[in-house]
This record gives sequence, structure tokens and C-alpha cells, in this order.
Amino acid sequence: MSPKSQASRRSKSKTKSSKKLQYASFSQRFWANLIDVLILTAIAFIGYKVIFSSGSVEIDINYSISLIEATSQHPTLHLLVTFITAIMAITYTSLYYLILWVAGAGQTLGYRMLNIKLIRDDKKPISYPLAYLRFIASLFSAFFLMLGFFYILYNKQNKTWHDYICHTSVVTD
Repeated sequence: MSPKSQASRRSKSKTKSSKKLQYASFSQRFWANLIDVLILTAIAFIGYKVIFSSGSVEIDINYSISLIEATSQHPTLHLLVTFITAIMAITYTSLYYLILWVAGAGQTLGYRMLNIKLIRDDKKPISYPLAYLRFIASLFSAFFLMLGFFYILYNKQNKTWHDYICHTSVVTD
């Protein structure tokens, strides 16, 4: 290899590594997450109908009303159904994010549609343990009146609390 081509190759690698990151804006992250929530809601609705309707996806309003009436008359049953529903929602939501953040190279379907992606601050790939920790940390960000999410508006890197906790950033792709 000639010295000229080696110098050219070094110059290109410096350009790639020194390229300044463009952090995703609040609105990009908001819309990407809204898309993901809509996708998760559709998946949950279909799953609910398949589990509770013996495979039928028809809407049976009478069944839904009778379930609500039954649980409202029995506080313990209501608490149990609420708890199971919350656990199922957290489980499938975390799986959605874990699988897509790791296997999708830092992009959920919403992130992909808005051309943004999740990266580690040290530029290494997102791992399953880190993705899980970030998901749990995002619950912490949401717990305090969503303040952890709105923190994006007050820092130059547009980071949430869970980005700081996990040393991650969301950047334009």
C-alpha cells in the first residue's frame, strides 16, 4: 500500500471518529416514543383479545363490561387483575425495547422512522443488561411526574435522567 493511500485512509478514519454527534431533539424523541407506544398498544390489544377471546379478535363489549363489573365488586380480584396487567405490560414493553435496542442497533421502530438511535457514550454496542437497566431507569424518570424525560430541555446533549444513569445518548442517525 502506498504512503499516499495510507494517509488518505487515516484521514478518513479521523473524519469518521471526530464527526460531531448531533443529539436528537425533544420533539424527535417524543414522536419516536409515541410511535413505539402506539405499536405496543396495538400489540397489547391483539394479545388481550387473543388471550381472553379464545383467538377471536372481535370486540366483545359485553365481556369487557362483565369483567370490569366482576372486578369492581371484588376488591381483591380487582387488585390481582391490575397487578397481573401491570406485570404483563412492563414485561412485553421491556422486551420490545430490549430486543430492538440490541438487535436493532439502537433503534426501535419509532426511532428508525425518525432516523435517531440509542448509543453508548463510549460508542460500544448496546448490550442486553444495559438495555434492561436503561428501561428500568426510564421508569424512574417517569415516576417523578415525567421530570426525568423533560430534563432533555435543560441540557445541551438532550439527555434524560436515564441517559445519564446508563451513560447513553440518543443521536440522529
